[in-house]
Amino acid sequence: MHPNRCTESRPLETLAEAFAKQLIPKRGLSTRTEHVSGVRSCLWYQWPSRLSLNGESSGARDVRTASNRLDIVIPFQPGAVSIHVVLVHPEIHWNTGNAGRTCLAIGATLHLIEPLGFSLDEREVKRAGLDYWEHVDLRVWPSWSAFERELPSLGEAFFFSTKATRIYWDAPLGEPNDVVLVFGRETGGLPAELHERYRDRFVRMPIHSPRVRSLNLSTSVAIAAYEVLRQRASR
Repeated sequence: MHPNRCTESRPLETLAEAFAKQLIPKRGLSTRTEHVSGVRSCLWYQWPSRLSLNGESSGARDVRTASNRLDIVIPFQPGAVSIHVVLVHPEIHWNTGNAGRTCLAIGATLHLIEPLGFSLDEREVKRAGLDYWEHVDLRVWPSWSAFERELPSLGEAFFFSTKATRIYWDAPLGEPNDVVLVFGRETGGLPAELHERYRDRFVRMPIHSPRVRSLNLSTSVAIAAYEVLRQRASR
């Protein structure tokens, strides 16, 4: 089963000390550190539901309770690059599954902002044929506001909408080392307040036919994600 990623941003030494001094003796937990994909370090531990350090719960939560496992992802090391794909209130699990496949292929993190229009339990994931889902670097957030508090630490954000004026290939998606690609739900896109708050960060994908309102969500994710890679390769 696949663990969600929590959102603690403490240094590895601080986290290790917290677990060693507070959690491990009380809970009988075991920890280990490992290097993932050559760019990040993880502190793994066993935990029944939510991460709690010093009485504070993290914003991201574990939806795969059968495994009772979470992992803390330490922020990327200096010089490393990251891509974050954010789906705000996605409605169709097939689209989310395909977006997850794209994220896995390029080493990106997938963030899902609740409420979701589907369940992430094992049965539905298997029904969707997502045998790779357990390998996706996934974080689930209870609300946009919870995610937004963490957004500045994740990277430069770009919001995708058919209502934007700037075309995505004219935006410097590959310029920042850490980039956040934000997409709205299939039927309504991103909330109006985000258009207002981040209006200079919105981009669109050109659609020439008046018969097409928008591209499929997972298609848009793939186009944007690989545009980041293309721009980075040409730097």
